Amino acid sequence: MQQRIKALLKLLFVFTLSFSTIFISGLSISSINTIVIAEAAVKAPSLKDKSITLYTGYDTYKVEIKNLSKNATVSYKSDRTKVATVTKNGTIKPIAKGSANITVTVKQNGKTYNLKLEVKVKKPSVTFSKSTNYLNVSDTFQYTAKVNGMNDEVKWSTSDSSIASINSKGKVTALAQGKVYVYAEAGDKTARCTLEIGQNRIGTFSTNVTLYDETTIWITAKDMNVSTKDEILSYELDKKNIIKCKWGETWTGNQTSLKIEALKPGTDTITISSDKTHDKLIINVTVEKNRKTKKEYSSKEIYQKCGPATVEIEVSKDDGEAQGSGFFIDNGVVVTNYHVIDGAKRIVIKTNNGREYECKTILGYNALLDLAVLKINCKNESLVISETKSVVGEDIYALGSPLGLSGTMTKGMISTASRIIEYVDFIQIDAPISNGNSGGPLVNVYGEVIGVNTMGATYGQNLNFAVNINELKKVTTNNPITVAEYYEEYSKQMFDDFLYEDDETSNSMSTCQTIDPKVYGIGEAEKDEKVDYYKINITQSTTLHGHLLTYNNSDYMNVQIALYDQNGTLIGTCFPINEDCIQKLECSIEAGTYYLGISLVDYYTGEDIIYAFGYRCE
Repeated sequence: MQQRIKALLKLLFVFTLSFSTIFISGLSISSINTIVIAEAAVKAPSLKDKSITLYTGYDTYKVEIKNLSKNATVSYKSDRTKVATVTKNGTIKPIAKGSANITVTVKQNGKTYNLKLEVKVKKPSVTFSKSTNYLNVSDTFQYTAKVNGMNDEVKWSTSDSSIASINSKGKVTALAQGKVYVYAEAGDKTARCTLEIGQNRIGTFSTNVTLYDETTIWITAKDMNVSTKDEILSYELDKKNIIKCKWGETWTGNQTSLKIEALKPGTDTITISSDKTHDKLIINVTVEKNRKTKKEYSSKEIYQKCGPATVEIEVSKDDGEAQGSGFFIDNGVVVTNYHVIDGAKRIVIKTNNGREYECKTILGYNALLDLAVLKINCKNESLVISETKSVVGEDIYALGSPLGLSGTMTKGMISTASRIIEYVDFIQIDAPISNGNSGGPLVNVYGEVIGVNTMGATYGQNLNFAVNINELKKVTTNNPITVAEYYEEYSKQMFDDFLYEDDETSNSMSTCQTIDPKVYGIGEAEKDEKVDYYKINITQSTTLHGHLLTYNNSDYMNVQIALYDQNGTLIGTCFPINEDCIQKLECSIEAGTYYLGISLVDYYTGEDIIYAFGYRCE
C-alpha cells in the first residue's frame, strides 16, 4: 500500500513538472504570437510616390497605395483644383502650371491615415541635353534633346543651312563663319540654341590647363594685323573667384601671352573672343590645392622611367632620309624638333618597344621655335612637363637616338638656365648630344621634361642647347594637318629661281638687288667687303625663315646672315644647324621693307667663300 502511494506521488510530481513546463512554454509562445500579430497590424498604408511631375495636356497619373487592406476605404482631395484635379478612383489630371497637394485619406483596421502627394505641373517642353555654342568651320557636333510630356519625335533644323547644316539625328556640320540658331522641335514646342562658327583663327597649345599657383599660356591669332590695331581679343571667365588673368604687354608677331593666377582650388573656363569675327577659343582651367610631392630619381631610375616614353623618328625627304628623336607627352602625342621633320614626305615613329607607326598627322609646329607636335594612334608611357624653373648646376639627362643609336642616355648639368638665341629661350647644357639627338627630351632629376635637345656648337666643347620646354606653349595645335597636306604646302614654297649677286651694287642698302621669296641668292663673301645686302619687301605680318649654306660644308660656320630694318637697325641674326651644315635665320616681323645682310665672321681669315641663301614667309 505504501509503495502504491509513493508511486502515485511520484507520478503526480512528474505530471506537475510537465504541466508547469507546458504552461510556461505556452505562455511564452502565446506572448510571441501576440507580438508578431501586433507588428503586422501596425503596418500603415503608404504611397508609392511622394512627389510627381506632370505635363499639361499630356499626362495623367494613377495613385498607388502600398499596404492597403481589402476592407479599406479611400478618398482623394486636391488643395488646388486649378492646378491638378483628382477623381474618386485616384486619377490625377494636370490643369495648369504650378504645384498642388493631393490628400489621400485611408480608413482601415479602425484607423484613419492622411497621406500627402506633392504634384508639380509643368508645360510640355523640349530641352537640349547636349549642346554647344561654338564650332569652327568643318567641325561637327552631335546635339541631343529631351522631350518632356510629349510622345513626339524631335525634328532638327538650323536658321541658315549655308552656315551650318544638321541631319535628322541632330548632328550639325559647321560650313561657314557666322551665327545661326539650332532648333529642336517636338509637337508644338521648340527649343533654340545659338551657335557661332569661327574660322579657327585663335589657338593655343592646349585647351586644358592645370595649375597650382600661376602659369603663362600663349594665344595665337592667325592673320591678325597687330600694327593697325583694328582687332581686339578679349577674355571672359565663367566664374569670378577661381582664377584671374592678365594679358601680356606686347605681341610677338601674331602671338601674345596670357598669365593665369590661381585664387582657390576649383575649375573655370576662359573664353577668348575677337571683336571683329566670330572666332572663339575656350580653355578649361583646373586649379589644384596642393602641388604633388616630387621624388628625386637615380640615373638608373631616370632611364627606367623616361626611356619607354622616348622615340626615334625617321623621315623621308626630297633630298634623302633623316633621323631624329622625340618623346610622348600624352597618348599618341609626340614632341620633336621642327628641323627633324622639315620638308617631310613620310614620317615613321619607332617606340621604345620596337614597334613602328607611320605618322599621318602633324598637330602643330613652329619653325622659329624649332618645335613640332605629331600624332599617332597608340597607347604609351608619357613624360611630365616640368612647371618649375631650371637653375644652373642642376643635374640633367639627355635621351634620344644619336647617330641612330636608340635608347641612349647621357648625363650632365645645366650650364646656363636661359640663353636667348634668335628670340628663342634655350637651356645650355654640357651633357653630350650628337646628330640624331634632336627632338629628344632633356629631363631633370625628377624625370620631368625641361627642354628639347636641339643643337650643339662644333667649334667649342660641351656647348649644347635644348629649347626650353616652356616654349612649347607657343605652338598652336588647333589646326592639325596631315603629313601629305604639309608636304604639298612645303613643296609650293620650294625655291624655283636664282639671283646672282651684283658686286657693284650689293655693298649698299640703297643700291642692292631685291630678292623675292622662292628665289635662291648666290654670291661671294669677300674679305675686303663688309656686308652683301639684298632688299626684301614684306606685305603683311609674318615669320621670316632664312637659311644660308656654303659651297664647302666646312665653311658654313664662317659666314653669317642677318636681318635689318629699313633704317639699317639689326633685328635678327643667324644660328647654326649642325646636322644640315647651314646657318638659320628666323624672325617675326610686320609689313615693311627689310634687308638681308651676308658677311664673313670677324674671326675668319681664310679665303673668300661662295654662299647660297633663300627665305620664305609663313
